[in-house]
Amino acid sequence: MDVRREFPELKEIAYLNNAAISLLPVRSREALISSLKEREYSGEKRMGIRDKRERITREKIAKLINASYEEICLVSNTSEGLNIFAQGLNLKEKDNVVIVRHGFPGNAVPWLNLEKKKVSVNIVESEYGEDASDKIFRAIDKNTKALAISFVEWIDGFKYDLDKIGDFCREHGIAFVVDSIQGVGAMNLDVRSSQISFLSNGGPKWLLSPNGTGFIFIRKDLLNKIDTKYLGYLGIRKGPMDFDYDLTLNEDASRYKVGTLND
Repeated sequence: MDVRREFPELKEIAYLNNAAISLLPVRSREALISSLKEREYSGEKRMGIRDKRERITREKIAKLINASYEEICLVSNTSEGLNIFAQGLNLKEKDNVVIVRHGFPGNAVPWLNLEKKKVSVNIVESEYGEDASDKIFRAIDKNTKALAISFVEWIDGFKYDLDKIGDFCREHGIAFVVDSIQGVGAMNLDVRSSQISFLSNGGPKWLLSPNGTGFIFIRKDLLNKIDTKYLGYLGIRKGPMDFDYDLTLNEDASRYKVGTLND
C-alpha cells in the first residue's frame, strides 16, 4: 500500500507534527462519512452497527497494547481517562501521588485537583531529556498510592523504561498510571510486561483519529478499585428498554462509559 496516498496534503507540505495532532488519513475520513450516513437508519439497525463497531474497536486496541477487550473503555480524550482514575481511586488526606515536573499538564491537573481533598502531589524535579526514574523512586514513600507519568514526554521526546518502573510499582503496591498519547501508535507498549495499572490515550496523535476519540485501559483485577464517580445508562447492565432502577455495573471496563461517543 502506498501510505502517502492516505494523506493528500503531503503533495503540498511536509508534515512533522503528529505529536501535536496528526493529519487524518483518507480511510479515517471515509469512516466518519460512513458513520454519519448510518444515522439515517432506524434506531435498532443503527445501534446494532454502532455496538458492533465499538466491540471491534476495543478488540483492536486491546491487541495493540496486549490487553483484553474487557479492560478497554472508549472515552473522548486522555484527560477524561486520567480524571476517571484520579477521582475513582478515592484518595484521602495524607495519601500522595508522584508526578514529574516536565510532564504534560494534562497528566498533572487531574492529580493537582485532588489537593482540595488534602491529597499531596509530590512533584519530581527533572531536567529535559533526563531519565528521572531514580528520582521518582526516591520520591515514593509509605503514603504514595499512585505514580503518574507519560510514556513519552511531550517536550523532549524522552521515553521512559516502563518495565523498570512497573516492576518498582508492583513491589511497592503502588498504582502505575500512564499517559500514553505521545507514544502509542508510533512505538510498542505492552501493558502486561510493564505491569501498568491504568492507562489513558487520546486518538488524534499517532493513532490518526479525529478529535474527541480515545481509550482507557484498566487492569481487570483492579476494576473494583476505581469508583464510578460519573455513571450513565451505558455503564450499567440494564439497558434502556429493561431499566428497573438497578445500578449493577457492567462487569468490564465499559462501566466507565457515561454516554454516547463521538460517532
